[in-house]
Amino acid sequence: MPLSPAAARRGVDVSLALDVLRGLAAISMVVNHVAVQLLARADFHGAAALATFAASGAPVLFFFATGFAGALRRPGGSAWGRLDTVACLVAADLLAAWRGHLPWLLDFFTFIALSTLAVDLLARQRRAVALALGAALVLALLRFGLAPLALPWSERIPPLAWVLGFPGVERVSYPLTPWLCYPLLGFVLGRWCATRREPPSVPRALAAFAAGSLAALALGRLALHLGLSDNRWTTMGAAYFVLSFAMIGVALWVAVAAAAAARPLAAALSLRGVSAYAVVPIHFLLIQAAHEGRFDGLPPAGFALAAASIALAALVLAKGFAALLGRAHAAGPTTLRAAAGALLLACALGLWALPAVHRLAFESQALVTLGQLALGAWLLRAPRRRPAVAVA
Repeated sequence: MPLSPAAARRGVDVSLALDVLRGLAAISMVVNHVAVQLLARADFHGAAALATFAASGAPVLFFFATGFAGALRRPGGSAWGRLDTVACLVAADLLAAWRGHLPWLLDFFTFIALSTLAVDLLARQRRAVALALGAALVLALLRFGLAPLALPWSERIPPLAWVLGFPGVERVSYPLTPWLCYPLLGFVLGRWCATRREPPSVPRALAAFAAGSLAALALGRLALHLGLSDNRWTTMGAAYFVLSFAMIGVALWVAVAAAAAARPLAAALSLRGVSAYAVVPIHFLLIQAAHEGRFDGLPPAGFALAAASIALAALVLAKGFAALLGRAHAAGPTTLRAAAGALLLACALGLWALPAVHRLAFESQALVTLGQLALGAWLLRAPRRRPAVAVA
């Protein structure tokens, strides 16, 4: 991707690069979930397996972006001022839990909520960067140092296992350690960008992210050679933790390069505010529709086509939904929230009323998606304030 002298002199467009980073996270999410649900198991090797593993870093990118955005946001108001956003995100996960008639679920949106609270409180501290770096180091040491030693206790005490990140806890996709490291480190990079007198140099940023990615990749390969785990689900292995920083570095490199040298592409990839939230439930509904249409057991070429199509559709629909919601909010926020509340209640009641045979069918996913989209009416704020779902 050629970089013109003018683009290099302008410096990094931090806001646009952050939007692109969210878009890349969303595309990774689609690729990973399409592979898990639609790719034929016999073809789960080679390039398809490598793409699936690389795309499994989607939550890593989303959580990192949440911390980065929190550093760019101006702190103000009460320390509890974001509890409305947090409540909406937790409610979004509850809808997904109720699809399976589970009372609760600590999944993606709940961890975004936790990250938002942590970063918001951190941003109010005088030595926020030092605190973030120290906390990230402590969390990593807890997971990969103390957790194996504390296994006899954490096996019997689920909250301790959640804090230490090992072993896995039922109905918890993202334990505190080491997942909270990503928003904390995203905050550090975001605060560094926010406190500079002028934007970072594009060539230097690209060189730094390339070097960091290569170093993390080399260390990750060494970790795999030593027999360390590359597991990510429920409890994260040390090799995956190291390799995840290569994923972050590559995504940041692409985001900065696109924002500097390919602005039309960057604009197409970018997600912000409600669109960054809406892309999650929308892509799940699209994948469920593909599954219902018997587009599963796909060969590698079919998998690539399905992933590209669903990713494009999810981005377009999420942006369209955000624009539509913005117009409705401008016309009458009270009416919009009342209608959204009625839809949310209907979806929640519908999920509990569905017979067991339909809990994993298209209609249950449609109810979850509609209910989660309805919550977007509360995530949408006045123009001066933006939602905290990995946004600035």
